[in-house]
Amino acid sequence: MEKIIKNIYGIAVDEQKRIQKENNKHKLLPLVEWSMKEKDCLEYCYKKGFFWKENNIRLYDVLDRVSCWCCSNKNNKELKNYYLYLPKYFEKIRKLTYEIWINATNSSLEENAYKFWIKLEGVRFRVSKFNYDVFYDEEGQCIIAVSKQKYSKEQAVELAKRELNTEKIIPSEEEMYVRYGLGTMDEEKKQGYWLECRKTKISIPVWSFKI
Repeated sequence: MEKIIKNIYGIAVDEQKRIQKENNKHKLLPLVEWSMKEKDCLEYCYKKGFFWKENNIRLYDVLDRVSCWCCSNKNNKELKNYYLYLPKYFEKIRKLTYEIWINATNSSLEENAYKFWIKLEGVRFRVSKFNYDVFYDEEGQCIIAVSKQKYSKEQAVELAKRELNTEKIIPSEEEMYVRYGLGTMDEEKKQGYWLECRKTKISIPVWSFKI
């Protein structure tokens, strides 16, 4: 007599795409049979004393999924909460992604790691709120960039004069932006703040001045 092996899957009734994918005679979906949604399952676990805590924080209060901390499919809300409430894991994700990008052996892996790094740094940059910083162009000329989100033009002018220790400053003729992320300088991959004339999803507008 042929034995039929069946696997039990913890898929909730409101996970329709997963139900369609996994629905066959060799797979049992008890949560679907019991009409239990994801929130119903979580409430049941809480009643039984399972809270999944880290740093005294209930992980499901700040994350959609807690099984895989380094998953590249995490959304911006989860990544932001990692940065705010679970900084140890956020830094581990950043370090892992950076190492993959630096040591990638093929262009596809390098591109995917870079995209996820951009996503991570976008979250970190928006939360950390850039104020101002000093940069140098290819000719070694000093440029100061001041956040338009934090300072008016008049305030930025006074700050630039003070930081550059001069009354003679020249406003940039182009719209400038600052982002935090990966880039190449002197043929080396580096991470840090970058002053650019192009706007990206993770950049902020700045006032910029030269001497």
